[in-house]
Amino acid sequence: YRRITPDDARALWPMWSADGATVWYMSDRGGAENLWRTNREGQAVAVTRFSDGRVLWPAISADGRTIAFARDFGLWTFDVASSAVAAVPVRLRGAASAPAIERQTVSGDFSELAVSPDGKKIAFIVRGEVFAASTEKGGRADRVTHTREAEYHLAWAPDSRRLVYGSERGDAGHLYLHDFADGSERALTSAGGSDMRPQFSPD
Repeated sequence: YRRITPDDARALWPMWSADGATVWYMSDRGGAENLWRTNREGQAVAVTRFSDGRVLWPAISADGRTIAFARDFGLWTFDVASSAVAAVPVRLRGAASAPAIERQTVSGDFSELAVSPDGKKIAFIVRGEVFAASTEKGGRADRVTHTREAEYHLAWAPDSRRLVYGSERGDAGHLYLHDFADGSERALTSAGGSDMRPQFSPD
């Protein structure tokens, strides 16, 4: 064997050309990382002209016509015949546009339970958030609140379709009303001080 690259720079990820006459590789010889080629006699030349950034993990195609590599957190290709360099457009198909739903099985840390007047639903607080579930079917519970602050003190409306609870949002605790018919929430109180222990009148 014999050495075909100098020792004045890094030389990584060597790749043979299809005809076996050329070795392609990445080197920072000259400053920035670029693709280089050399023959068996060690006559090397840079084939890309990047002035900054990194050229990572180049790989040559089976036919020797294209070299693909990573750069600036993207994918790039180098055409061996024309020496053209181009970024590869990437479309994320099927990627979630929002954080994925997280499902948890909780067997403790319940701070409060409240059964609706019709006996068909149950509301409860776990880790400061309000959830509701069917008492008839059981199963998955629906999350009612999505806040960083803790909720407290549950109270069902007489029609069993609305739920009042306190929340530590803002500078004090206030009461909020959740309507299960349309999933809406609205604040009931806003004065200074903390509002606690809500209870509906009989009507």
